Amino acid sequence: MTPRVSIIVVTYNAEKDIRNFLDSLFQNTPENDWELVLVENKSQDKTLEIIEKYLEIAEENKLSKIQLIKSQKNLGYGGGKNLGAKTAKGEILIFLNPDTLLGADWLAPIIAKFDSDEKTGIIGPKILYGDRETIQSAGGWVERAGFAHHYGYGEKDTGQWNTEKEVDYVTGACLAVRKKLFDQCLGFDENYFPAYYEETELCYKIKKLGFQVLYLPASSIVHLESQSTGLFSYNYYFWFHKHRWRYILKNLPMSEIFCSALPFEVKWLWGNFAKKTKKRPPHEKDAAEPNQGKSPELKALKKAYFSTFLKLPNIIFYRYFKYYVK
Repeated sequence: MTPRVSIIVVTYNAEKDIRNFLDSLFQNTPENDWELVLVENKSQDKTLEIIEKYLEIAEENKLSKIQLIKSQKNLGYGGGKNLGAKTAKGEILIFLNPDTLLGADWLAPIIAKFDSDEKTGIIGPKILYGDRETIQSAGGWVERAGFAHHYGYGEKDTGQWNTEKEVDYVTGACLAVRKKLFDQCLGFDENYFPAYYEETELCYKIKKLGFQVLYLPASSIVHLESQSTGLFSYNYYFWFHKHRWRYILKNLPMSEIFCSALPFEVKWLWGNFAKKTKKRPPHEKDAAEPNQGKSPELKALKKAYFSTFLKLPNIIFYRYFKYYVK
């Protein structure tokens, strides 16, 4: 029997999280019409060993739902998810991070919403931190020049974000999408390697097709948020800014790039690097922090600009010739 839902999880150095994730998935997901596609993204730790041991002792009902794909190299977030989607059989794809824990009955509201509203293309749940009290994301919006932010970020969850709403994007920690739309958008752009902005772009493209991106608080998960690139490290800043500008140049109308994004970028550069500014509160980590002298951000930013310039032919090709299925 063909499953209705394909849950796709990419693991990379996830030895601390993967067993708890699998237990959480099977404990909180009814035995209905779904499959799990695990893409092991050439981890350098014991992730694969842990998964294989889990499969050896798993009950038959669990084994029948799990498909393990071993990548021969680290494909990054987008590449790993695309590899899993190629073999997925469900009409609904749900991309989950392995450092997530699922709430009770998290899946049913997602399926029900897709069934009741044919114009909903992507759904994201309420996402909490490990304390289960602090909001990590209630959907997100994208500011000028591509800076992305989460609604409710860092707030104590008192029900203030319990109303579903249309948003600009939802985080890739848990993103549900209709497979036909995912395929029409050519999946995730693997040039956003290793991560950042691939899910933001997918949401943007699906909205351009006339479908909604929906934040659905009736479904909730916990995201432990492991940080493979190191938050506010040189690598973080480099990949963040490089992919932010790929997102801008590949997706936004030219008028918006020249009349909005570029002026905003100049203003942001002046405010953050050309004069002393008040330090941004530590919880505001969706956009880059102001430079404080020892921050590696400016050096990383210069490299990101230069790398983006070198990638212009690739960006133009993807913008005009490899955007949607023709």
